[in-house]
Amino acid sequence: MKQLKYYTSILLLVFFLNIPQMDAQKVTVTAVPANDFLNTIGVNTSIGSRGENPTETLNAIGYTGFRWIRSGVPDGTGTRINHLRWLHEDYGIRFSYLLGTNNNIQGVIDGARELIDKVSPDAFLAFEGSNEPNNWGIFYNGEYGGGKYNDAHPGPHSWKPLAKYHRDFYAAVKADPIVGTAGYNYPVWSASDIGACWENVGMQFLTIPENAVGVDPEFPAGTTFADFACVHNYFSGISAYSNNQTWRSAALTGNNGIKSNFGDTWNKHYSGYTDEQLADLPRVTTETGTTITGGGTGVTEQYQGLTYLSCYLAQFKQGFSYTSMYLLRDRVDEGGNQTFGFYVGDSKYTPRLAAHYMHNMTTVLNDRTSIQNPGTLTYGFTGTVKDYLHDLLLQKNDGTLMLVVWGEKFARYAQPDDVTLEFDQTFDKINVYNPAQYDADDPEIGTRPIAVYTHVNAIPLALLNHPFILEINPKETGINAVNVEKTSFSSVYSEEHTLYLKSTTDLKKVELFDLAGKKVFQPENPKERYAGFKLGTLAKGSYIVRVTSVQNQVETHKIII
Repeated sequence: MKQLKYYTSILLLVFFLNIPQMDAQKVTVTAVPANDFLNTIGVNTSIGSRGENPTETLNAIGYTGFRWIRSGVPDGTGTRINHLRWLHEDYGIRFSYLLGTNNNIQGVIDGARELIDKVSPDAFLAFEGSNEPNNWGIFYNGEYGGGKYNDAHPGPHSWKPLAKYHRDFYAAVKADPIVGTAGYNYPVWSASDIGACWENVGMQFLTIPENAVGVDPEFPAGTTFADFACVHNYFSGISAYSNNQTWRSAALTGNNGIKSNFGDTWNKHYSGYTDEQLADLPRVTTETGTTITGGGTGVTEQYQGLTYLSCYLAQFKQGFSYTSMYLLRDRVDEGGNQTFGFYVGDSKYTPRLAAHYMHNMTTVLNDRTSIQNPGTLTYGFTGTVKDYLHDLLLQKNDGTLMLVVWGEKFARYAQPDDVTLEFDQTFDKINVYNPAQYDADDPEIGTRPIAVYTHVNAIPLALLNHPFILEINPKETGINAVNVEKTSFSSVYSEEHTLYLKSTTDLKKVELFDLAGKKVFQPENPKERYAGFKLGTLAKGSYIVRVTSVQNQVETHKIII
């Protein structure tokens, strides 16, 4: 952290300098709604299984500011759907559901319909095809397809059952009256690792075109598998500590990226889309990230945090509609995937720097409504301008422009380059933030400006390996807004004669009163932050729930059972 603080100090030395106008190649850029960018930021998590605790998962999601979760289908017991409800109601989280390995097409559709019915139509985001079917095979209509299905059927198996599975999955989704074209018309994302296919079944296309070359005739032109191309373009597949690491991974030609899966498949080099077609191909990433390897030449916690910020920015700038990092919290039920997480795999969900950096960036950029008519900004750069300098112009719903400028100069021992950002006009005020900061004694340091400029037309930046966020002529009410305004520590609702309770703190007692003030129910030892209490023979009607925390905070809620 010393290096970051040192270069922050350099920036502060020029705090009140009036930078003269210089000859920069300026361009006029139309802003993108900040809310649109934030909505693309996702993460993989099991929420309440595989060793995860739903309370801590909820807290972690709220802190980091993620907007969607790559998830499994609810278990049908009601417990998991309640967890999804809390996440959606508290933080607006949306969920994508993954197609499994064993004839569960209708199960995935039914899971989406349950989420729509019991939570909200807005809570569901998309369907996703098979997860890396070259590694994890499927069983469909009596046939094994793809990689290893189990020890008894290690494969490799034909890709024809995979193609049939995804063809039928797409058709079933689109035909469903709720999730399909006659209903909410949710998108279908393709299977991942399509480039591994060892038979040309046409899955390198979303819809097989008339001019497809060499595709098995069992899958004719017009066969549709998906609406979006899905990849697992791990930027860790590019050597660590190389410049533009996440930028190159997000490019069409990136590691296990769009071209090697949907243009020229990396295993057998089957022909797919042309480069021109790939440029406009709808795309998502449902896994990317890096482990912390430590050691003298390994990936450090700080490097992980920096690359996670850069990855979300690079993916969005290069056309990805959604990006989900692997992983929210380290997995504790499997080997080989430790230290990917924003959080350590302990009971406390100890945050890494990546979690703090994400909190800072999503807090500074926070917005919950997309501006309808984004404005423009004319600017350019002078100084040591290299190809690892990137920028993204965002705009909040209140009109405030947020210009993100970041470097991907990750090579070892790299030094910052002095760059001047120049505008075609003078602004009354510009706040500059560096979200890649954390100090345990001052945990919100990364959400406050490192410099405030007044009446300026140029800003100096020491560009290295983290974002600067420039808030231009900010609306004072919007500065440092938190992700979600929350004053309550508890929430309750009832369903099927059961009182469901969620709390962000430990509880002393929970009491249920009728409208005359008579206590009619009090569970013993309500210490669970997530809990469901059966209400037995209690008559239907309106009641008051009083919740008391161990700190003697008291909240009341009105419910109908």
